[in-house]
Amino acid sequence: MYIFAPVNDKKKSLLDDVTGVFMEHGIKRVTMEDLSKQLGVSKKTFYKYFKDKEELVFEIVKEKVLEDQEQCIKCRSIAQDAMEELLLVIESVLQQFKGINLDVFSDLKRYYPRAWKLLDEHQRGFIQKMMLENLKRGVLEGLYREEVDKEIISRLYVVSIHAMINGEVFPLTEFEFEKLFKEIVWFHLHGLATEKGRKKIAHRI
Repeated sequence: MYIFAPVNDKKKSLLDDVTGVFMEHGIKRVTMEDLSKQLGVSKKTFYKYFKDKEELVFEIVKEKVLEDQEQCIKCRSIAQDAMEELLLVIESVLQQFKGINLDVFSDLKRYYPRAWKLLDEHQRGFIQKMMLENLKRGVLEGLYREEVDKEIISRLYVVSIHAMINGEVFPLTEFEFEKLFKEIVWFHLHGLATEKGRKKIAHRI
């Protein structure tokens, strides 16, 4: 898990506001001047907290990574079993991405490699570890098949999600994000589930 120092309230509020603009319009096409005008914040205030747009984007991704980790941990703590934990995470992700401009991912990958690397490391580190622990829990609870190779499946899950946001295998101009994500996750779940696990899926859908 990444450990980041907390940001002050003013900076956090600014990051949240900018995130909303980027999620609606994409990142590349929005300039610092655009942000200043749209949010009613002087450029001087922006440059007080961020030396340039690259640092601003990195800070936003850092905050999103931290929020994602906190949400995953919360889902684990309140879920009654592994299947519910995974379903709660799925619902959380779909909620986060509702209405997002999918240019955000291609912009990150192409123009902001440091932020993209952080997102990639989050997926291959925290998310993979979370999935591995979920698989172990699910097998013990009789919800996932005992013969599942947990290391392979945890990595396969991360690779699938990475392929989805990478845009090379599934161009987001051709595939609706919500449908794509659901198909990948349902395929993953049904491949894992025992008969007991499939009944829980059926009750949740």
